[in-house]
Amino acid sequence: MAQSASRPSAPAAALLLLGLLTVVPGVHCIEKEYRSKTRSKGQIGCHSCLSEPPTYSSMNYSELVETLQRGGMNIPIMAKRCHDTLPMMQPDFMGSDMVFCPNTDENPGACVKLKGLFMGESFIYRDCWSRMWIAPRPYPGHLSEHCYSEQMVQTFVETEENTICFCEDDLCNGAAALFLPRHAYVILLSILVASRLLLLRTPFIPFSDQSQRNCLDNV
Repeated sequence: MAQSASRPSAPAAALLLLGLLTVVPGVHCIEKEYRSKTRSKGQIGCHSCLSEPPTYSSMNYSELVETLQRGGMNIPIMAKRCHDTLPMMQPDFMGSDMVFCPNTDENPGACVKLKGLFMGESFIYRDCWSRMWIAPRPYPGHLSEHCYSEQMVQTFVETEENTICFCEDDLCNGAAALFLPRHAYVILLSILVASRLLLLRTPFIPFSDQSQRNCLDNV
């Protein structure tokens, strides 16, 4: 009788999946253009606020505002709770404004979260792309669902240790938003597939009545 083809081992299957989702040289995910659900309804809701420095801080708020404005940025309403806070601790979600901005295929948009240091104190800026700039700028769609650090942000704002993130789901620029790099999702998916294959390959050993009785006798 012909022998059936053997199934690949779990590690081999995981590596195969990882290979299909990446290209070389350099490990980069094969990405489609991101299109969120908010595109279909034509607008996106975003948190809009600038964190207020604590009372003990030496940071001059007006200097921070001037620094951001020199970078071409509008200044949203200042809110004490604009800093990252767990939602269960702030059910009104930082007391920030919520704004609605266009997000269509013809006029794409996104929510933005910028976190950095100014005069040694952290600050957070949240808004949507179309409200962020004094002079309107087209939104580069390839930025969606990504975070960028120093090198990119330093090109337009003179603050330190900056991270800026872009996303296209309603209120995604809040404290609880998760921005994982795409390769992290690939690794997680590979682990899940490998675990599933291991479970499928593990033989099922029935628990006989006699074994059950022996176990109960020993209790």
